[in-house]
Amino acid sequence: MEYRELNRNTLERAIRELPGYTPEQELWTAIEAHLEQETQDKHLRMATHQLPLYSPPPLVWENISNELAQKPRLRKLWQRPGFAVAASIFGVLLSVGAWLYLSESNGTQMVLHSTEMLDVTGFEGDWDEDEADIAMVVSMIEKLPANENLSALKTELEELNEAKAVLTNNMTQYGKDAEMIRRLSKIERERSKIVKQMAAEI
Repeated sequence: MEYRELNRNTLERAIRELPGYTPEQELWTAIEAHLEQETQDKHLRMATHQLPLYSPPPLVWENISNELAQKPRLRKLWQRPGFAVAASIFGVLLSVGAWLYLSESNGTQMVLHSTEMLDVTGFEGDWDEDEADIAMVVSMIEKLPANENLSALKTELEELNEAKAVLTNNMTQYGKDAEMIRRLSKIERERSKIVKQMAAEI
């Protein structure tokens, strides 16, 4: 069967009318470098095939076989066990020393605290036992002539009496706890101290 191309003239005219394109110079440079590399590889392969062959003498192969057949000898890392023990102890001491040094340099401290429960049973009314004696000393002071020292002591006693009244009122409303008991005990000690000073003036 004969093949006959149709519209050949139209195809050739369309090809001639296609726009022309000129590649950049860098493209040609890259193509040339690639072709040169292929040429060099080709020459290298040819030169490799032309190299003379070398067969080592049988003695070389025998030596290699003997070395492979021998069992490898394990070399002791520590010839002297005492030295190994000493080195291990030194390493442990060095680690502990470094840890202690870093702990101190960082300022890390361990704070231990405990909570104590104070049984306030039996304390009720203890702070009122001396009220009669205090009132008696105050009444005796009132009969003495005015004294600057006594006036200052009376003022301090009145302030402590007010603080005691506020604290006992809070304890009545909110209940007794260890902190309130400690504050009240401190107030009572201060009151006793002032009353003794007042009694010394009589």
